Amino acid sequence: APLLLLLSETIDLAQNKYKPFKFVALIKAGYYVCRVRPSVRPSVRPSVRPSVDTSNPNNVIKNIY
Repeated sequence: APLLLLLSETIDLAQNKYKPFKFVALIKAGYYVCRVRPSVRPSVRPSVRPSVDTSNPNNVIKNIY
């Protein structure tokens, strides 16, 4: 949801203020979705999920910080 919100905000900004740069914004957003997210997803999620799912709050805090 945050990614879609960011995407829509970027598109709105491009349409309202920077019309010549609309395609640049779309390309950058597309590049982020295609290149950055797939490489981030596998490395982040497995390490974050188990620590968040633990029932002990102290373990969660230790793992996050």
